[in-house]
Amino acid sequence: MKIYQAYMDVQQAGFVCPDAIPYDASENRAPDAREYELFRKLHADPAIRDGGEPWGLVSWKFEHKSPVSFHTFREFCATAFEAGADCAFINPMIGNEAVYANVWEQGIHCAHTGIEKIAYFLEQHTGIQAASVSDASTFAFCNYFVANKRFWDAYLSFTERALGLLDAEAARGTEVGKIYSGSGQYERDSSASMRVFVIERLFSAFLLQQDAFRVMACVPGADDYDRKFGVRMGQLLWTLSRLKRCAVEADDLSLYKVWDKQRSVLLADWQIHIVWNLDDPFTMPLTREYQEFRNFCTELFASGQGSHERPRLQGAVT
Repeated sequence: MKIYQAYMDVQQAGFVCPDAIPYDASENRAPDAREYELFRKLHADPAIRDGGEPWGLVSWKFEHKSPVSFHTFREFCATAFEAGADCAFINPMIGNEAVYANVWEQGIHCAHTGIEKIAYFLEQHTGIQAASVSDASTFAFCNYFVANKRFWDAYLSFTERALGLLDAEAARGTEVGKIYSGSGQYERDSSASMRVFVIERLFSAFLLQQDAFRVMACVPGADDYDRKFGVRMGQLLWTLSRLKRCAVEADDLSLYKVWDKQRSVLLADWQIHIVWNLDDPFTMPLTREYQEFRNFCTELFASGQGSHERPRLQGAVT
Protein backbone atom coordinates (compact mmCIF):
# COMPACT_ATOMS: atom_id res chain seq x y z
CA MET A 1 0.00 0.00 0.00
CA LYS A 2 1.22 3.48 -0.89
CA ILE A 3 -0.18 6.68 0.59
CA TYR A 4 1.30 9.85 -0.87
CA GLN A 5 1.09 13.21 0.87
CA ALA A 6 1.16 16.27 -1.35
CA TYR A 7 2.92 19.51 -0.50
CA MET A 8 3.50 22.77 -2.38
CA ASP A 9 6.59 24.26 -0.73
CA VAL A 10 9.28 23.70 1.90
CA GLN A 11 7.06 24.83 4.77
CA GLN A 12 4.27 22.43 3.82
CA ALA A 13 6.81 19.64 3.36
CA GLY A 14 7.54 19.94 7.07
CA PHE A 15 4.04 18.61 7.81
CA VAL A 16 4.38 15.46 5.71
CA CYS A 17 3.96 12.50 8.05
CA PRO A 18 6.81 9.99 8.50
CA ASP A 19 4.57 7.12 7.31
CA ALA A 20 3.62 8.94 4.09
CA ILE A 21 5.39 9.18 0.74
CA PRO A 22 6.19 12.88 0.07
CA TYR A 23 4.77 14.15 -3.21
CA ASP A 24 5.87 17.48 -4.69
CA ALA A 25 2.72 19.13 -6.09
CA SER A 26 4.21 22.60 -6.56
CA GLU A 27 3.22 22.71 -10.24
CA ASN A 28 -0.45 22.08 -9.43
CA ARG A 29 -1.47 25.69 -8.72
CA ALA A 30 -4.35 26.45 -11.11
CA PRO A 31 -7.59 27.80 -9.53
CA ASP A 32 -9.51 24.72 -10.69
CA ALA A 33 -6.79 22.20 -9.77
CA ARG A 34 -6.56 20.30 -6.50
CA GLU A 35 -6.00 16.66 -5.59
CA TYR A 36 -7.95 15.33 -8.57
CA GLU A 37 -5.30 16.42 -11.07
CA LEU A 38 -2.72 14.62 -8.96
CA PHE A 39 -4.92 11.51 -8.88
CA ARG A 40 -5.01 11.45 -12.67
CA LYS A 41 -1.26 11.95 -12.89
CA LEU A 42 -0.51 9.12 -10.48
CA HIS A 43 -3.03 6.82 -12.14
CA ALA A 44 -1.38 7.46 -15.51
CA ASP A 45 1.93 6.14 -14.17
CA PRO A 46 2.06 2.43 -15.14
CA ALA A 47 4.27 1.62 -12.15
CA ILE A 48 1.53 2.87 -9.81
CA ARG A 49 -1.58 1.99 -11.82
CA ASP A 50 -0.49 -1.56 -12.58
CA GLY A 51 1.68 -2.13 -9.53
CA GLY A 52 -0.95 -4.20 -7.75
CA GLU A 53 -0.83 -2.14 -4.53
CA PRO A 54 -3.68 0.01 -3.25
CA TRP A 55 -2.71 3.68 -3.25
CA GLY A 56 -4.01 7.11 -2.36
CA LEU A 57 -2.93 10.70 -1.97
CA VAL A 58 -3.85 13.07 0.86
CA SER A 59 -3.19 16.72 1.64
CA TRP A 60 -0.27 18.00 3.70
CA LYS A 61 -3.00 19.23 6.12
CA PHE A 62 -4.21 15.68 6.84
CA GLU A 63 -3.41 15.67 10.56
CA HIS A 64 -4.57 19.28 10.95
CA LYS A 65 -8.06 18.33 9.70
CA SER A 66 -8.41 14.65 10.50
CA PRO A 67 -9.81 13.47 13.85
CA VAL A 68 -7.22 10.64 13.83
CA SER A 69 -3.49 10.55 13.14
CA PHE A 70 -2.06 9.60 9.77
CA HIS A 71 -0.55 6.48 11.37
CA THR A 72 -3.97 5.42 12.69
CA PHE A 73 -5.53 5.97 9.28
CA ARG A 74 -2.78 4.01 7.56
CA GLU A 75 -3.25 1.10 9.97
CA PHE A 76 -6.99 1.20 9.36
CA CYS A 77 -6.43 1.04 5.61
CA ALA A 78 -4.01 -1.86 5.91
CA THR A 79 -6.55 -3.80 7.98
CA ALA A 80 -9.33 -2.95 5.53
CA PHE A 81 -7.42 -4.25 2.51
CA GLU A 82 -6.43 -7.41 4.36
CA ALA A 83 -10.17 -7.93 4.92
CA GLY A 84 -10.86 -7.61 1.21
CA ALA A 85 -11.78 -3.94 0.84
CA ASP A 86 -11.49 -2.18 -2.50
CA CYS A 87 -11.37 1.27 -0.90
CA ALA A 88 -10.81 2.71 2.56
CA PHE A 89 -11.43 6.34 3.46
CA ILE A 90 -11.85 8.84 6.24
CA ASN A 91 -14.02 11.93 6.24
CA PRO A 92 -12.26 14.65 8.27
CA MET A 93 -15.39 16.84 8.26
CA ILE A 94 -17.21 14.83 10.91
CA GLY A 95 -19.24 17.76 12.22
CA ASN A 96 -20.61 18.50 8.77
CA GLU A 97 -21.53 14.85 8.29
CA ALA A 98 -23.48 14.95 11.54
CA VAL A 99 -25.69 17.89 10.56
CA TYR A 100 -26.15 17.63 6.78
CA ALA A 101 -28.17 15.05 4.88
CA ASN A 102 -25.55 14.81 2.14
CA VAL A 103 -22.59 16.64 0.62
CA TRP A 104 -24.74 18.61 -1.85
CA GLU A 105 -26.97 19.98 0.89
CA GLN A 106 -23.84 21.07 2.75
CA GLY A 107 -22.70 22.95 -0.36
CA ILE A 108 -26.00 24.78 -0.64
CA HIS A 109 -25.99 25.74 3.04
CA CYS A 110 -22.35 26.84 2.95
CA ALA A 111 -22.89 29.36 0.14
CA HIS A 112 -21.52 27.53 -2.91
CA THR A 113 -24.16 29.45 -4.86
CA GLY A 114 -25.72 27.42 -7.63
CA ILE A 115 -24.23 24.05 -6.70
CA GLU A 116 -27.74 22.63 -6.36
CA LYS A 117 -28.27 23.26 -10.09
CA ILE A 118 -25.11 21.32 -10.86
CA ALA A 119 -26.30 18.47 -8.62
CA TYR A 120 -29.67 18.40 -10.41
CA PHE A 121 -27.95 18.43 -13.80
CA LEU A 122 -25.73 15.49 -12.81
CA GLU A 123 -28.73 13.66 -11.40
CA GLN A 124 -30.51 14.00 -14.75
CA HIS A 125 -27.53 13.02 -16.88
CA THR A 126 -25.50 10.58 -14.77
CA GLY A 127 -28.03 9.20 -12.31
CA ILE A 128 -26.29 10.40 -9.15
CA GLN A 129 -28.52 10.35 -6.07
CA ALA A 130 -28.36 14.04 -5.23
CA ALA A 131 -31.19 13.89 -2.70
CA SER A 132 -30.18 10.66 -0.91
CA VAL A 133 -29.27 10.71 2.76
CA SER A 134 -25.58 9.97 3.20
CA ASP A 135 -24.32 8.66 6.54
CA ALA A 136 -20.74 8.17 7.75
CA SER A 137 -20.28 5.22 5.38
CA THR A 138 -20.60 7.42 2.27
CA PHE A 139 -20.31 11.08 3.36
CA ALA A 140 -16.82 12.42 2.65
CA PHE A 141 -14.88 15.58 1.94
CA CYS A 142 -11.19 16.22 1.14
CA ASN A 143 -10.62 13.01 -0.89
CA TYR A 144 -8.79 11.16 1.89
CA PHE A 145 -9.13 7.69 0.43
CA VAL A 146 -6.95 4.75 -0.63
CA ALA A 147 -8.11 2.23 -3.23
CA ASN A 148 -7.10 -0.64 -5.47
CA LYS A 149 -6.85 -0.44 -9.27
CA ARG A 150 -10.35 -1.72 -9.90
CA PHE A 151 -11.85 1.02 -7.75
CA TRP A 152 -9.60 3.74 -9.17
CA ASP A 153 -10.50 2.78 -12.73
CA ALA A 154 -14.23 2.96 -12.01
CA TYR A 155 -14.07 6.12 -9.90
CA LEU A 156 -12.00 8.04 -12.45
CA SER A 157 -14.24 6.87 -15.31
CA PHE A 158 -17.31 8.06 -13.40
CA THR A 159 -15.72 11.40 -12.53
CA GLU A 160 -14.38 12.02 -16.02
CA ARG A 161 -17.84 11.43 -17.48
CA ALA A 162 -19.41 13.92 -15.05
CA LEU A 163 -16.72 16.54 -15.66
CA GLY A 164 -16.93 16.02 -19.43
CA LEU A 165 -20.63 16.82 -19.35
CA LEU A 166 -20.03 19.93 -17.24
CA ASP A 167 -17.13 21.06 -19.43
CA ALA A 168 -19.46 20.83 -22.43
CA GLU A 169 -22.03 22.98 -20.61
CA ALA A 170 -19.32 25.52 -19.84
CA ALA A 171 -18.27 25.59 -23.51
CA ARG A 172 -21.89 26.24 -24.51
CA GLY A 173 -22.24 29.00 -21.95
CA THR A 174 -25.31 27.53 -20.25
CA GLU A 175 -26.34 28.53 -16.74
CA VAL A 176 -24.98 25.28 -15.29
CA GLY A 177 -21.76 25.70 -17.27
CA LYS A 178 -21.24 29.23 -16.02
CA ILE A 179 -21.77 28.16 -12.40
CA TYR A 180 -19.39 25.23 -12.82
CA SER A 181 -16.61 27.33 -14.37
CA GLY A 182 -17.17 30.28 -12.04
CA SER A 183 -16.10 31.01 -8.49
CA GLY A 184 -16.73 28.57 -5.66
CA GLN A 185 -17.37 31.52 -3.30
CA TYR A 186 -14.99 30.04 -0.74
CA GLU A 187 -13.95 32.60 1.85
CA ARG A 188 -10.63 30.95 2.65
CA ASP A 189 -9.54 30.76 -0.99
CA SER A 190 -11.32 33.18 -3.31
CA SER A 191 -9.33 31.83 -6.28
CA ALA A 192 -10.89 28.35 -6.07
CA SER A 193 -13.38 27.59 -8.83
CA MET A 194 -16.70 25.78 -8.38
CA ARG A 195 -15.16 22.82 -10.26
CA VAL A 196 -13.02 22.08 -7.18
CA PHE A 197 -16.07 21.76 -4.92
CA VAL A 198 -18.00 19.67 -7.42
CA ILE A 199 -15.14 17.18 -7.73
CA GLU A 200 -14.85 16.99 -3.95
CA ARG A 201 -18.47 15.80 -3.80
CA LEU A 202 -18.22 13.27 -6.61
CA PHE A 203 -16.49 10.71 -4.39
CA SER A 204 -19.57 10.50 -2.16
CA ALA A 205 -21.81 10.52 -5.23
CA PHE A 206 -19.86 7.57 -6.62
CA LEU A 207 -20.12 5.62 -3.36
CA LEU A 208 -23.89 6.09 -3.26
CA GLN A 209 -24.29 5.03 -6.89
CA GLN A 210 -22.29 1.81 -6.85
CA ASP A 211 -22.61 -1.56 -5.13
CA ALA A 212 -19.80 -3.44 -6.89
CA PHE A 213 -17.08 -2.44 -4.43
CA ARG A 214 -16.41 -3.10 -0.79
CA VAL A 215 -15.72 0.27 0.83
CA MET A 216 -14.76 0.73 4.48
CA ALA A 217 -15.02 4.05 6.28
CA CYS A 218 -12.77 4.95 9.21
CA VAL A 219 -15.52 6.21 11.51
CA PRO A 220 -14.26 8.21 14.51
CA GLY A 221 -15.45 7.41 18.01
CA ALA A 222 -17.12 9.64 20.59
CA ASP A 223 -13.74 10.69 22.04
CA ASP A 224 -12.61 11.94 18.63
CA TYR A 225 -15.63 14.23 18.46
CA ASP A 226 -14.86 15.52 21.96
CA ARG A 227 -11.27 16.31 21.03
CA LYS A 228 -12.30 18.19 17.91
CA PHE A 229 -15.31 20.12 19.22
CA GLY A 230 -15.16 20.02 23.01
CA VAL A 231 -17.24 17.72 25.19
CA ARG A 232 -20.69 19.31 24.91
CA MET A 233 -20.65 20.03 21.18
CA GLY A 234 -18.75 16.80 20.52
CA GLN A 235 -21.40 14.71 22.29
CA LEU A 236 -24.17 16.45 20.36
CA LEU A 237 -22.52 15.89 16.98
CA TRP A 238 -21.58 12.28 17.72
CA THR A 239 -25.18 11.57 18.75
CA LEU A 240 -26.56 13.20 15.60
CA SER A 241 -24.16 11.23 13.40
CA ARG A 242 -25.06 7.93 15.06
CA LEU A 243 -28.78 8.65 14.85
CA LYS A 244 -28.57 9.49 11.15
CA ARG A 245 -26.68 6.25 10.52
CA CYS A 246 -29.34 4.29 12.41
CA ALA A 247 -32.02 5.92 10.24
CA VAL A 248 -30.16 5.06 7.02
CA GLU A 249 -29.32 1.49 7.99
CA ALA A 250 -32.88 0.77 9.12
CA ASP A 251 -34.41 2.82 6.28
CA ASP A 252 -36.58 4.33 9.00
CA LEU A 253 -38.24 7.65 8.11
CA SER A 254 -39.38 8.21 11.70
CA LEU A 255 -35.77 8.11 12.94
CA TYR A 256 -34.74 10.46 10.13
CA LYS A 257 -37.40 12.93 11.22
CA VAL A 258 -36.08 12.88 14.78
CA TRP A 259 -32.56 13.56 13.47
CA ASP A 260 -33.83 16.26 11.11
CA LYS A 261 -35.69 18.09 13.87
CA GLN A 262 -32.67 18.18 16.19
CA ARG A 263 -30.08 19.06 13.55
CA SER A 264 -32.32 21.87 12.29
CA VAL A 265 -32.11 23.53 15.69
CA LEU A 266 -28.32 23.62 15.44
CA LEU A 267 -28.33 24.75 11.81
CA ALA A 268 -30.54 27.72 12.74
CA ASP A 269 -28.27 28.79 15.60
CA TRP A 270 -25.08 30.87 15.43
CA GLN A 271 -23.18 27.93 16.96
CA ILE A 272 -23.20 26.18 13.59
CA HIS A 273 -20.31 28.53 12.79
CA ILE A 274 -18.34 26.81 15.57
CA VAL A 275 -18.91 23.47 13.87
CA TRP A 276 -17.79 24.81 10.49
CA ASN A 277 -14.64 26.42 11.84
CA LEU A 278 -13.53 23.57 14.09
CA ASP A 279 -14.27 20.98 11.39
CA ASP A 280 -12.05 22.87 8.92
CA PRO A 281 -9.55 24.37 11.38
CA PHE A 282 -7.91 27.76 11.11
CA THR A 283 -4.49 27.36 9.46
CA MET A 284 -2.60 29.77 11.72
CA PRO A 285 -1.06 26.86 13.73
CA LEU A 286 0.56 25.67 10.48
CA THR A 287 2.50 28.89 9.86
CA ARG A 288 6.18 29.42 10.55
CA GLU A 289 5.32 32.39 12.78
CA TYR A 290 3.13 30.24 14.98
CA GLN A 291 5.79 27.54 15.28
CA GLU A 292 8.29 30.22 16.36
CA PHE A 293 5.74 31.50 18.87
CA ARG A 294 5.24 27.98 20.27
CA ASN A 295 8.99 27.47 20.62
CA PHE A 296 9.33 30.83 22.35
CA CYS A 297 6.59 29.99 24.86
CA THR A 298 7.96 26.49 25.48
CA GLU A 299 11.38 27.91 26.35
CA LEU A 300 9.83 30.67 28.45
CA PHE A 301 7.69 28.31 30.51
CA ALA A 302 10.55 25.81 30.88
CA SER A 303 12.64 28.58 32.44
CA GLY A 304 10.11 28.85 35.26
CA GLN A 305 8.34 31.97 34.11
CA GLY A 306 4.60 31.71 33.97
CA SER A 307 4.43 29.54 37.10
CA HIS A 308 4.44 32.42 39.57
CA GLU A 309 1.75 34.69 40.88
CA ARG A 310 -0.08 36.51 38.11
CA PRO A 311 1.83 39.75 37.41
CA ARG A 312 0.36 43.21 37.14
CA LEU A 313 1.14 44.68 33.74
CA GLN A 314 1.10 48.37 34.51
CA GLY A 315 0.15 50.40 31.47
CA ALA A 316 -0.46 47.32 29.30
CA VAL A 317 -4.06 48.32 28.60
CA THR A 318 -4.88 51.86 27.57
